[in-house]
Amino acid sequence: MKRILYFMPILSLEQNAGNMTRILSMLKYFKHRGMKVDYCGLKGFVPWEDPDDKKIMQKGLVERVFILNRKPLRKHFVRRILYKIPNYLANKFHGIDNVALRNFSSHYLCKQFNKILKENKYDYILINYSWWAEFIRQKDLLKGAYTIVDTHDLVAMQEYNIQKKRLGRIFEEEMKRLNRFDEVWSVSVDELYVYNHLLNNKVRLVPNMPLSNIDTFDLTKGMEKNNDIIYVASDNDWNKMSVKWFLSEVYPLLPKSLKISIIGKINDLIPENYPNITKIPFVENLAEAYANSKIAICPMLGGTGIKLKVIEAMSFALPVVCTLRGIDGLPNKINNGCLVSDDANQFASNIVELLENHELYDKKSEQGYDLYKAYFNPEVRYKQLDEIFGININ
Repeated sequence: MKRILYFMPILSLEQNAGNMTRILSMLKYFKHRGMKVDYCGLKGFVPWEDPDDKKIMQKGLVERVFILNRKPLRKHFVRRILYKIPNYLANKFHGIDNVALRNFSSHYLCKQFNKILKENKYDYILINYSWWAEFIRQKDLLKGAYTIVDTHDLVAMQEYNIQKKRLGRIFEEEMKRLNRFDEVWSVSVDELYVYNHLLNNKVRLVPNMPLSNIDTFDLTKGMEKNNDIIYVASDNDWNKMSVKWFLSEVYPLLPKSLKISIIGKINDLIPENYPNITKIPFVENLAEAYANSKIAICPMLGGTGIKLKVIEAMSFALPVVCTLRGIDGLPNKINNGCLVSDDANQFASNIVELLENHELYDKKSEQGYDLYKAYFNPEVRYKQLDEIFGININ
């Protein structure tokens, strides 16, 4: 029976963002294939409540939960004051460029992670995001475990968009960290190209897969759709910028008769009320919301990786109106079910045309669904993961 140590800093398994959908789909795969998973998360990385580790266990997807503390407890007053000093020295000693690319796996966190490694033996250690590469520096503690980094995004581009300088230095530091792993996963064909040319280790394209059942679209064929537009978004910085652009630049150009649903935590950033927009902070079953909608939008103005909201829409054969960033990472940049424009007027026109031109609608619907079936559905993804983890399904 294969054992996996799975690190994701977020101590929650709520499906409230694209990265968490990926985490849940991976954990469900491991569970389905009978693997034993220890989940390791970080207290305080995002808002966290003490029962969250128990909630993870209640989902039945992992064997154990390890909780790391970002800094010493308050009762250890001296340690709490001085804990950053060893981290500074470790960065200097190991040549970690913490200024160019933040090293979240501090010396203090590494000590806690190393304790887990000393007390347990794993077949695979899977780390999410290159920010945490230092966790696997001490090879003797890995005890032969195969190490994988699931990149999610090209972090260097995120850091560059914050700093607006030192791209070469940032990029070099990320490549150095990724080279520490036995295998690197990319969710995007665009980033796969970069990794394949610059990294010395094994690189794979491991696309996202929506949590909806592969047969969901077939089951919802012919259903009456009461909603014209669906927009699903979390409250990250890129989505904040994107929803602001959509509401200020695109929305005024659309017919007010259109029914629009905005779903997700992004609604916390929309104080205004719009007569034809329904704001839904959270839904238990996104499948119903997609099945009840005619088209999806993805007005992303930045970001990296692949946009899960686009794949989810494709799984329900919904045409997508998006900006250029919306097709990032897709294996097919044309004939993919999307109408693409960064111009607000054209973006609005694309929405109206799709809703009025039934021939175009059907064409884009078929293109997107075909792309989903070929690359992103769970059946295809499970076959690839079986190959990676040496699972033989007769």
